[in-house]
Order: sequence, then structure tokens, then C-alpha cells
Amino acid sequence: MLTIALPMSLERPGLLSIGRSKRINNKEYPYLVIGVGKESTQRMLAKWALDNRDLYDFEDANNAILLIGFCGGLDPRLRPGDVVVSTHYLLDPELREGRAINQFHPNQDMFLKAVHVVAEKNMRLSTAPSITTNHIVGTRTEKSKLRESSNAAAVNMEDFWVADFARQRDIRFLSVRVVIDEEALEVSTDILNLSLAQILPWKVLQLGLSRPKQLIQLGKLLIRLVFAKRKLGIFVGGFLAPTK
Repeated sequence: MLTIALPMSLERPGLLSIGRSKRINNKEYPYLVIGVGKESTQRMLAKWALDNRDLYDFEDANNAILLIGFCGGLDPRLRPGDVVVSTHYLLDPELREGRAINQFHPNQDMFLKAVHVVAEKNMRLSTAPSITTNHIVGTRTEKSKLRESSNAAAVNMEDFWVADFARQRDIRFLSVRVVIDEEALEVSTDILNLSLAQILPWKVLQLGLSRPKQLIQLGKLLIRLVFAKRKLGIFVGGFLAPTK
């Protein structure tokens, strides 16, 4: 069975907007919001595995996890709205101490299918490594350093941990992300934290009164989030469509 994982409800495409699963083309696809970062991801995946131990045969070769969400661009060639299908998932060098394995690869069949879907839908595609960190990377300086140390094209906070979970259980895995902030864009982490969390009116008002320029930046970023979410919806619809 294919399970769709998302770091945030905000990233959930419209076709997954109701309930905990979605029936598409006579197939049921459960989806799971895992939260942002290592701790939440590992906790939610462990709970998911425990809650579904009677429904899922974790030795079934057909089990798979498709992780979809947003990412930040590190490669200067990436633009907002570009779809990133990673060739492998790296761990931030600062987090590698004591770990024997620092990178994972996607399932090859899922990878090739995703590349085909993105091409078929005429969306800009990047096939390159991505890197997982433990914090939001918003400044050009940090993006540049991360790019130089890893040669990764995009950055996120979950891919490596979900890939590790899948590897331990012989579950096929693929991550597909859409870029919301390119390498050249300097975005305040306050803005990113606000846009990726629940947008509360009082927080927006507070931001507008204290830092009006950042309010404009938030508005622009939210437009990008809507655009990226639409791209995710187009991809998921194509990925789950019956093979012709």
C-alpha cells in the first residue's frame, strides 16, 4: 500500500483535503501529516507504524511512502515552483556525528515514475541531491555554505529521517518537493516560521505594525505557497493515475 506523508497540513493538495485517506481510481491512499523536523517526524512515523500494525504487512514489497512538500532552493538554477525529485537524501554534515549512514537513495521505480509524471505535466524538474537540516535555512550566506559543503540542490527538514524509517522496514520511499524560496532570496526566518505555521490575525497585525516590509514579504511568500501547493496537487494526481 502507498502512504502519502506531508510535513504540514499546509502542504496538503486539494485532492487530499478531507479525512485521513483518499480513494482515487478505486484505490485507497492513506495520508499522514508528520510534522516539521526530526523529532516530530520520527514520533509520528513510529505512532503510524504502531497504530497500523494490524493493517499493514511491513514485509510486503508493495508498501511505499511518498513524501510531498515544500523545500528551499540551494542551486542557483532553481526557481520557485520547480519540482525537485531527489537522486539521494543527504544529512547536514553538522548532524552526522555518530551516524554510520549519512545518505539514502529513493526507490528507483518510484523515482523514474515521478520524473515521467513531472515531464508529462510540463513542469520544471530538478533531479539532484537534497539535504536535510534541523532548522529553516533562510539567508543567502547559509544557503551558499550548505550548497558548498554538500553539493545539494535543495534543503528540507524531513527527507532523511523518513528515508531512514523506510529503510529499516524495507518500505519503498520517494520524496518530491516544490521550491518556494530560491537561492538568491533572502527570507527572514521570522517570516518563514510564520508562513509555515498557522497564520493568526493578531500575528499578522503585529508584524504589519512593527515591520511593514516583512508583511509585504510574507504576502509574496504566501502566494508562492499557494502556487507550490497547486504543483503538488498536479503531481500527485498524475502519480496516482492508472498506468496507460
